[in-house]
Amino acid sequence: MSQPSPSQRTAVTRDDSHDDDHLPEVAEPQVDDYFSTLRTYVRMAARGEQHGVLVTARPGIGKSYQIEEVLRDEVRRDDSPCWDYSIKAGYVSPLALYETLYEQQADGNVLVLDDTEGIASSDTAASLVKAALEGQGSGDRRVVEWDSNSSRLDDDVPERFEFRGSLVLVFNDVPDGTAHWDAVESRCMTYEMSLTFDERMNLIREVAKAPYDGLSYSERIETANWLIRNTTSEMDHVDLRSLFKTFDLRASSVVDGDEWKLHAA
Repeated sequence: MSQPSPSQRTAVTRDDSHDDDHLPEVAEPQVDDYFSTLRTYVRMAARGEQHGVLVTARPGIGKSYQIEEVLRDEVRRDDSPCWDYSIKAGYVSPLALYETLYEQQADGNVLVLDDTEGIASSDTAASLVKAALEGQGSGDRRVVEWDSNSSRLDDDVPERFEFRGSLVLVFNDVPDGTAHWDAVESRCMTYEMSLTFDERMNLIREVAKAPYDGLSYSERIETANWLIRNTTSEMDHVDLRSLFKTFDLRASSVVDGDEWKLHAA
C-alpha cells in the first residue's frame, strides 16, 4: 500500500517567520505525522507480526534513523520478542546476502538491508529475499537455498536453512519491476514516502529543535530558518543532511562569526 504524504493526514503549513526573540528553552520535534506509519510497520516486523517491510523514500529525510530508533526500543522492551537486529548498507553480493541471512535466521532477529547496492539489480539476491519472506500468515517454513555451483560458501554455512527472522528493505528508489522483485513487494508491508517542498522545509524546522553538539537551541533554530529562507522549490537536494552540514559549519572551531553562512551558501 502507498503511504499518503503527511499533508493528507494533517495540515502542515510553512512558517517563514524568523523571530527568535520568543523561543522556548526546549522543545520536542513534532515529526510523528511524517513517520508514524513507518514506525508502526517496523515495530510489527520486530515483533514477528510481519516477515518483511519494504521502504522507499528519498534520501536525507531521516528514514534510516527512524528505523533504527524503533529497533533499539524493541530490543530494550521486556514485552517484545525482538532481541537483536543487524543493519547492512553499501555493496552486498548475493553470496554475502545468503550468509547474512543465515547469521540472522533466528526468531527475534531483524535484518535491515539499507539501500544495499547490488541487491536490487540481482535476480539471485531477489530470489533469496523472496524465499526469506515466504508464507506470511500461512505458517509455512521459509527455506532459503544456495546453488552450490555459483560460488563457494564458508565451511560453516549450509546450502539450505530455515529463516525465521524479519527483513526491513530500504531503498531510495523502487527496484526495477522484475518478476522476483514484484514477488518480494507482494510479501511485504510497503511504505512509500514523498514530501512536498513545504513539508521538507517544515521537517527541517522540526528536526532543528533536537539537541546538536556545539549549538544552542536558538542557534539551531536560527540556522534552520536561514537555510529555509535561502532554499527554493527548485533546490531538490536540500534536506536534513543539508541541515546537519550547516550545523557543523556553524559549530566549527575554524569558522568565525557569521562566516558559516558564506560557506553554507
